[in-house]
Amino acid sequence: DTGGTRMRVKDLINQCTKTAKEHGFNLKQHDTQLLLIATEIQEALEQTTWSRNNSLNDYTLKFMRLCRDFETYRMRVNNNKDDSILLPGNEEKYFEELADIQIRLWAYIGGNDFTKAFLKALKNKMKVNRDRPYKHGKGF
Repeated sequence: DTGGTRMRVKDLINQCTKTAKEHGFNLKQHDTQLLLIATEIQEALEQTTWSRNNSLNDYTLKFMRLCRDFETYRMRVNNNKDDSILLPGNEEKYFEELADIQIRLWAYIGGNDFTKAFLKALKNKMKVNRDRPYKHGKGF
C-alpha cells in the first residue's frame, strides 16, 4: 500500500521506469544499471553499524570503496560507453538472478519487520526521484 492506493509490482516497475527515462538515464546499459544497484547497497551499508571486526570486514570495506570509486567516476563522465548485452541463450538465467536480488531484498525487509518503514520510504523516494532535476548532477 503506497499512500492509500495498493500498487502492484508491475505498476511500481512502470512508474520507476518512466521516472528514470524522463530524467535521462539509459536503462539499456546492463552493466551500468547493475553497478548502480550495487552503489545503492553500499549507501545502505553506510547507514548500519556493521561490525568492523567480523570476518566480512575486508570484503565490506573493499565493496564500499569500489562503489564509491564508481560513483566518483559517474560524477566525472558525461557519456558512459556501455554496450553490454544479455548473453544470447542466458536470458532466463539473467532474469532468475534479478529475481534473486528482489527476493533477497524482500525477505530481508520482512525478516526484520521493516515492511511498513520500507513502503513509506519507497513512496517518499519515488516522489523525490520524480521531483529531481535531469540526471541530478550525474554524468550518467
